[in-house]
Amino acid sequence: MLMRAAHRTPGATGRRAALLIACFLFVAAPAAAQSSASSSAYGAAVGMTLLPLLGAGIPIDLPAQPVAQGSGPPSYSDGPYQTLSVNVSTPLTGPILSTGALVAFTVSDVPDNASTASVAEIDGLSLNLAGLVPLLTLSASTITSNANISGDCGAFAADGDTVIEDAQVGGTLGLGLVLPQNPQPNLVLLDLLGLRVIVNEQILTGDGVTSLGLAVNALRVELDVSILGIGALSGEIVLGHSEAYVECSGAVTPTPTKTPPWRHRDPISMESDRTTT
Repeated sequence: MLMRAAHRTPGATGRRAALLIACFLFVAAPAAAQSSASSSAYGAAVGMTLLPLLGAGIPIDLPAQPVAQGSGPPSYSDGPYQTLSVNVSTPLTGPILSTGALVAFTVSDVPDNASTASVAEIDGLSLNLAGLVPLLTLSASTITSNANISGDCGAFAADGDTVIEDAQVGGTLGLGLVLPQNPQPNLVLLDLLGLRVIVNEQILTGDGVTSLGLAVNALRVELDVSILGIGALSGEIVLGHSEAYVECSGAVTPTPTKTPPWRHRDPISMESDRTTT
């Protein structure tokens, strides 16, 4: 498995993420009461185990990267951070996940505005779950997710979406499936034989009055499948994660996730995976 270090120079992909954030802050509502905020984003994370036909289990892990996160007040802007590419593979399975640039960016205007937002973007996605027979292949030129919270104490509003460009789905289980450019929230693209693919997954927290949070996963793949000629593959792949949280005066509930959303693994520090220039 090969991982590239993250850099702060955003390039074209990061500029698109920065533009989304700038547009959000431009329309954010002025705050009339004290509030606090936290937000985070990352491009990709993998936590899987391959149990071959012979031998012990093989962990297949990609720590979440690149990671942007912050909390306030005061206002903050973290990123854009860029990872040039990621490649996840094993000798038995061959390439499982490969991408071009990944970007993460997050920002908050608290205390001036009760607003926070985050963006995650992936270029050149290729996902391949295959043994002797391909189970699922999925590719896209660009995947973007964003999560925004705005409003004021007493009337917070959440807004998030996922955009997937030039998507192609194939393989035995993916035959005939179509991945829309603007998928509806919590679209279950596939749920068959231990393979579940959720698109534009959106998870709301809080009551919308004293607090509100939104987490968006552009794509989340849950696996507990048999790979013909190889063995059993289980775990999770998360692509394009963004989240935002705002709370009325008081201690902020930390939502930035330094680790992917699976809970059965030990926490993994992300500081070693992020370098800035």
